Amino acid sequence: MSERQSEHVDAADALARAERLRRAVQRGSRWYVRYLVTFGVVWAGFVTGLSVLYAGRHRVSRRGYGRLHITWLAIWFALYCAVLIPGISWFHGELVWWLPGGFVVSLPCFVAAYWEHRR
Repeated sequence: MSERQSEHVDAADALARAERLRRAVQRGSRWYVRYLVTFGVVWAGFVTGLSVLYAGRHRVSRRGYGRLHITWLAIWFALYCAVLIPGISWFHGELVWWLPGGFVVSLPCFVAAYWEHRR
């Protein structure tokens, strides 16, 4: 076999191996789809349950409740994104990022609770 034919066979083998590996990774990664769907269902169920079963069963609320509720949710969401996006991008698995980040993200809930209690 000539050197050129040998290189052609080596290249074809490498491409075939790369394709087999790609398919194996694709098959092996399907668990993440199930994980995301499960997480979404659990999260949606939790938030819906909390909103409907807890907040929705109360017939009255203070004046300004809607504004306070939307404000703390908006601040919570902004902080959540500010922690989550860099955390996923640069601080994967770093407790030094996630523990304080979780505390910071929870602050709007506690501040709003304190604010409402003081009213």
